[in-house]
Amino acid sequence: MYKLKFLILIGLSTFFQHSFAKISRTDVLSVQNGKYMLDGKQFAEISFNKFDLFWSLWGEAVNGRALTDDNLVVQRQQKALSDLSKAGFKTIRIFGAVHDSFYKQFKTVYSNPEKRESVYYKALDKVIELLEKNHIRAVFSLGCDIFVEEESGDNLRELVNNPNSASRKSLNTYLDDIVKRYKNSNAILMWEVTNELTLEWDIQPGTLLVNGKRHPTMDESIIFYKDVIARIRKNDTLRMINNGGSMLRESVYNLSVNKKWGMDSYPQHKEIYHKVFDNSGFGVLDIHYYTNSNPGYFLKDEITGGKMTLNLPLYMKIAESVKLPLYIGEYGALPRPKTDKKYWGEGQEWFLTFGNDDLEAIRYVQRAADMLVDSGVMFTHWWCYQSDRTMDQNDPFRMDMDIERTPKLFQIVVDANKRLKEKYGVK
Repeated sequence: MYKLKFLILIGLSTFFQHSFAKISRTDVLSVQNGKYMLDGKQFAEISFNKFDLFWSLWGEAVNGRALTDDNLVVQRQQKALSDLSKAGFKTIRIFGAVHDSFYKQFKTVYSNPEKRESVYYKALDKVIELLEKNHIRAVFSLGCDIFVEEESGDNLRELVNNPNSASRKSLNTYLDDIVKRYKNSNAILMWEVTNELTLEWDIQPGTLLVNGKRHPTMDESIIFYKDVIARIRKNDTLRMINNGGSMLRESVYNLSVNKKWGMDSYPQHKEIYHKVFDNSGFGVLDIHYYTNSNPGYFLKDEITGGKMTLNLPLYMKIAESVKLPLYIGEYGALPRPKTDKKYWGEGQEWFLTFGNDDLEAIRYVQRAADMLVDSGVMFTHWWCYQSDRTMDQNDPFRMDMDIERTPKLFQIVVDANKRLKEKYGVK
């Protein structure tokens, strides 16, 4: 009976893979002469991350609840996507795997072929259905760094640096499966390798240990990216692929090259971006960028020996040097408690919560929006639109916005998107 059920599920999976209309190169995001193109036209957008889209539907599926139209979670996510579409947004960024404390639960489900189909893909199929229904395309973060087979003795480093490890074999199976399944869906805008693997490099030079677990080097990660890109390309030759990295740490050159702590200079920092992105196969240079009371990040000023601000115009110059357009996968002005001295240092001020259109939040979100439009970055996803998670809704420092609870904050992003499009003549 189990074998029969499994064969039926595999048959349904195969049907789902081929149930989409055939897509062409104009249906996916591309870059021509340094400009983004979509549907045969120039493209530019400031839209949102919608990280809870899959996670909320996963929660329903893993608890055995049907993802039908009368499900309140489905209704809530459908309304969110409808609101975004009506406000003029064409894309979002989503996570397609379960991270953090839920990973063991995800692993248990994913390693069982029947549950993989009836729970994991049940939730993801619904995500794709809702995206297509609302004519929204997603940057799909694949979460490749979570496939660590610790029971085989692997840590993250084995996943990254050993193509014959149990972890890498699990990852390759996942990549083949998920890319084949959704490659013909118009809902997939771009594949993303994972989220912020760049922050795992060389945390403790010489040991590469974090809480006793082995972490990869920058050079190992660069090879890993190329391996993952090649694996995706086996099954999808059309879509661009992005890194999913945060901004590189201010000490990345010194940690990776000099093997010691120390703030990088701008030329050193730019050199690392070239190492990561030159001849990589990535379609964009992508970063995550959050403003604070000082609008940028610090590097060493070679002339004065003091600090210089690594701001958006300088990131644009790095991207121009690498000959890839800049994509910001996460952007925003995020609230912080007053104990966070990076945001609330001496002589500095910030804000505590988006709340219900908190006045200080409006001030700093507007500033962040103005900085983004002025910089000319053509494609950005703001963090973030709506979270239905209880932990976020009960957080006094909550950082999500939506059209109902924070209409003024939401309107700032809507207006910024319109201004960016006008800047580039995009309709």
